[in-house]
Amino acid sequence: MLHSGLLLLLKKNSKILLIAGFVWVFILILTIVSMLLQWNNFIPTKELYPESVPIFEIFQHNVMLAFSFILLGNATFGVLSMLVLLLNVYITSFAVYYVFIETGSFGFSVTVILTHGILEISAMIICFILSTFTMRLAINKMFNQQIFYLNNSKQKVTLLTFMITLFFLAAVIESQVSVRFSVLFL
Repeated sequence: MLHSGLLLLLKKNSKILLIAGFVWVFILILTIVSMLLQWNNFIPTKELYPESVPIFEIFQHNVMLAFSFILLGNATFGVLSMLVLLLNVYITSFAVYYVFIETGSFGFSVTVILTHGILEISAMIICFILSTFTMRLAINKMFNQQIFYLNNSKQKVTLLTFMITLFFLAAVIESQVSVRFSVLFL
């Protein structure tokens, strides 16, 4: 069970969580519906067999991208954060769709990406919260009221720790579980 302080912190950030979460869920649902509509209208072009990538390599890649995302997002008052969020959603949807088109397996395409993707997407949403601080601050000042919750330094460290933990768990699952589980659907 999550620490009650973390749950309260996530609740305080619910507006920004809902915005980012809605974008991810909406686009992924559209992707899955598109896949289901095309299920019988194509011939798979090749068989894809996932390969295991070392946990540390995945983890390091994701954390470095997240830190860049946080720094650049705040430097651009959240503009880059919005663009990177949309790009990540597009890449996730494209990956699921591409694997489906190439293999013809709905189960494989969803499990190879989403078994670890749920945690990775959650970590990216936390990253989105951290990368939009300057944007939320500017909006609050512009309207002279608290539209968005602003995290203090201690809360940012808590969110950062949670994000890194999610990235580590996602890397373990991507490296060890996704590969083994998804081949059951080929």
